[in-house]
Amino acid sequence: MAFLTLNGTPVPCALQAQSQGTPRLIGERATAFSGRTRSTVRGHIRTWSLATPPIPLADARALELALASQYPLVAGGDLMGGIDTPVIGQLDAIRHRKYADGERAVVEFTLQDAEPYQPIIFWLRADRALPAGAAFSRPSEATYIDRD
Repeated sequence: MAFLTLNGTPVPCALQAQSQGTPRLIGERATAFSGRTRSTVRGHIRTWSLATPPIPLADARALELALASQYPLVAGGDLMGGIDTPVIGQLDAIRHRKYADGERAVVEFTLQDAEPYQPIIFWLRADRALPAGAAFSRPSEATYIDRD
């Protein structure tokens, strides 16, 4: 599987520290009067800053046009955990370099989730049995506790 695909096309990426998603929380965390933490976080938006290795100018131009689109791109690959994810692309910089076999370009860009990422959260407790109809693939004493 490719490290990153945009709309099904593999995009070569140079690994760097910024390649990991930095989440921006949707909601807030505050301290209640009792001193406990109160959270209204309902999801987060991940952001990735990426750069390509030197690629041919035609490929760099195609990537530039894809990132300039007003519509979300579908990103996939190992970077996204193998899940096709709608993202908004933003072109940060294009750096041209001359090599013996011709001119190439390094494209620096940022990808951001098009919609908040909302992981499914289950609270499990071992002191109660599972509700009727719920099952695990292996035996467990855990149960689902609804927050409401």
